[in-house]
Amino acid sequence: GIASHLGIVTGLSTIGVGKTLPLGQVDLKHITPGETRPIIHEGAVVGTALRPLTSTRPLYFSPGHRMDLATATDLVCRLNRSHRLPNPTYW
Repeated sequence: GIASHLGIVTGLSTIGVGKTLPLGQVDLKHITPGETRPIIHEGAVVGTALRPLTSTRPLYFSPGHRMDLATATDLVCRLNRSHRLPNPTYW
């Protein structure tokens, strides 16, 4: 998506974050605040869904340019404090 394109142009590491599921499937039944679940597309894990502590609606994210899924998950969870979106995206 746009995060990958921006990362390639700038040479920076990026993470794609969205409010809607762009593709794949994720089981959101009984997801608790702060919990993450994998997004599966064609049998592969392509991203993560996170239920923020401040919202009942999940966030969806995936690694962009020069980023792996574990690092993306760690960063989004740590940067998601007081709003539904991670603070850098919110501001």
